Amino acid sequence: NKVKLFFERYKEDGSEDIFGERTAVRGGINNSLSVSNDLLKVSDNGKGIGSEIIYNQVKALRAFNADKISITASGSRPNKHSGYYAFPRLGFDGLIPNVYKGILYPGQKAREVLPREYSSAVSVQDLFAMPGGKEWWKEHGNTFQASFDLQEGSRSLEVLKAYRAEKKF
Repeated sequence: NKVKLFFERYKEDGSEDIFGERTAVRGGINNSLSVSNDLLKVSDNGKGIGSEIIYNQVKALRAFNADKISITASGSRPNKHSGYYAFPRLGFDGLIPNVYKGILYPGQKAREVLPREYSSAVSVQDLFAMPGGKEWWKEHGNTFQASFDLQEGSRSLEVLKAYRAEKKF
């Protein structure tokens, strides 16, 4: 079973404030629920609106016993899309793309390879947990596939809890 969901909010002047698109899928052996955030666009980046949307989504999906949220954490510096950096701060995780390990596909341009001190990092959360790793990713990171584990005690929930305490929301 698959459902496509859209949501939007407008400012008083009629301009778009928030737009989102999600796909919810229930199925598999355990008839589990997973959600893909296909698009999340917030006009006022950096004001905590996106973080609040993700927090509320996590809370609601845990109430429905969902397993995970998937997303393409897009962007790069100095691009205006900041998902590559913002979503890991909220608990999303994914493998560090091979391009950062010097593995290129035909036609793919080389990026800066992970410095030696970060070479043991397998996932973006591994990198964020290392001294200076979060800052390195902010400067050099790029789009990657990420997910949020909604199971009790998961790394994703622990990171989100710490982020909420830090930002006091």
